[in-house]
Amino acid sequence: MVMFPFLFFISLLALVIGLLIPSIYSRLFKEKPSRKKILLYFGLATLLFLILGVTTTKPVSSPTQTVKQNITTKPTSLPTQTAQLNVTNTNKQYVFDVPALVGKNIDEIRVILGEPEDGKLKEPNDQQIELGTTEWNNTFEKGGKELLVTYNIKTRKVIDFFISTDDSSGATDNTRHLLELGNLTENDPRYKIEFVKAFIKPSVFTGVKAIPR
Repeated sequence: MVMFPFLFFISLLALVIGLLIPSIYSRLFKEKPSRKKILLYFGLATLLFLILGVTTTKPVSSPTQTVKQNITTKPTSLPTQTAQLNVTNTNKQYVFDVPALVGKNIDEIRVILGEPEDGKLKEPNDQQIELGTTEWNNTFEKGGKELLVTYNIKTRKVIDFFISTDDSSGATDNTRHLLELGNLTENDPRYKIEFVKAFIKPSVFTGVKAIPR
């Protein structure tokens, strides 16, 4: 309330005047006023109004605090498609980030993934090249999963990426999981998806192939 701060300043002013000129309050007191008595009465009144003023006055929100509250409480509207995309990316548990490898040649991929598991056979020998070999593949392993990269031995350009299933049977009908292993999607314009059917049972797949466009 505004009243208590006002009374505080009035009583404080009266206290200061009384201490300077005690005789001014001679009509207020029956006996001659002393500085001690004035300090007692007006000092207590000043202290009382100060306490009441502090306890009853509402704190004023600072502009910074108001802005923070607005930022916190104001709902942020995001397109449904963007929200769904973020959830999908967060939940993906991929082993090989194949889209990040698309557009790179086999030598660049070896730098990223490390030396292939093929050892001395990571390149065809002279005899194989003389016999007409134009394509070769390297096998990369990570977390017990394998990525087979086929490339052109002359241009070094990647022909396709193949990720085999991690199912113990060697085949699966869970195409979604196959895509997740390589962080792949079926509608990415950078590559084409091809599920490799099992020879004995065409209804299941041994893996998924990503072919750069």
